[in-house]
Amino acid sequence: MRSGGSSAKTVCPICHASELSECPPGRDRLFGLATGVFALLRCRSCGSVFQNPIPENSALTKFYPQKYWWSEAAAQLSGCERLLGKLEKTYREFVTKDHVRFLEDCARRKPAGERLLLDIGCGNGTFLHVAQSRGFVPHGMDVSAKAVEIAKSQYGFPVRQGEIGSKAWDGRRFDFITMFHVLEHLPDPASALAYARELLRPSGMLIIQVPNVISLQARIFGKRWYGLDVPRHVINFTPKALGFCSGKQDTNFVSAPGSRCATIPRRSPPAWLLGLTRFTAREADWIRPRL
Repeated sequence: MRSGGSSAKTVCPICHASELSECPPGRDRLFGLATGVFALLRCRSCGSVFQNPIPENSALTKFYPQKYWWSEAAAQLSGCERLLGKLEKTYREFVTKDHVRFLEDCARRKPAGERLLLDIGCGNGTFLHVAQSRGFVPHGMDVSAKAVEIAKSQYGFPVRQGEIGSKAWDGRRFDFITMFHVLEHLPDPASALAYARELLRPSGMLIIQVPNVISLQARIFGKRWYGLDVPRHVINFTPKALGFCSGKQDTNFVSAPGSRCATIPRRSPPAWLLGLTRFTAREADWIRPRL
C-alpha cells in the first residue's frame, strides 16, 4: 500500500514541518494481515516516522487479528494451550507490574486521594488487575468490543467501549489516566492527549508510553524493528516529537536508568510535559523517554 503522493506535498502530522525524507517502506512483519508495503516518511524537524498517507481509523481496523486482545479463557483449549496461557498470563502480569510501580511513584507525589484510575486502551484488563491490587480504583476504555468483553469477563471491571473523543466516560474525572502504547496507533495523537486531559481532575496525571524511534534498538534493527509494527503503528515518536504533540516543545529530559513511563501532570495553569520510557525528568518536568 505504497503512497502515490509526493513527500513535497505532505507535512509532518506532529510538528507540520514540510522537510521530510523517505524511509525504507514497511511491511506487516508481525501478523502478515496486510499485503504489500507501506510508505514511511521521517520528519527532519521533530524526527517522527509516519505512514504516508496517514490512514483513516476505519482502514486500520482490518489490520488487528482477532486474538490481538489476549484472553486467558480463549487460551485454555487444550493441555498445551492451557500451559501456554498460564505462562503468557504470568509474563503479562510481570510486565505490567513495572508499569504499576511507576504509577505508585506518581501517586506518592500527589496528596492522598481516591486513586481513581482510567486506562485508555485497556485491552484485556491485565494492567488494571495489577493496579487494583496496589490500591487503585480501576476503570477501563477500549475501542474494541472484544477487548471490553474480555476485560469484563476476566476481572469484572467497569470497562466501556469507545473511541478517542467519545462520551464513554463523560462526566467522570480521574486522578490518573494511563495510555500505554496507544498514541502510535492513532492518526491524530494530539487530539487524544487533549481528550485525556479533559478527563483528569485538576491535580490529576496522565501517564503515557510509546516506542522511541531513535532508540538503540530502532537504530540497530532499522526497518525490522518491532516498534515500527507497520501498519498498526501510524506515527512513531521521538522525545522531541512527543514534546510537539503535547504543545510543550522545550521539555527537558533527564536520564534515569530503570524508569520506564511518561507522565503529564495537569496543574493550574496546566503544565504539559512529555517524554518516553526509561528516562525520567525532575519533579517539575515529569516525563520519561524510552530506550
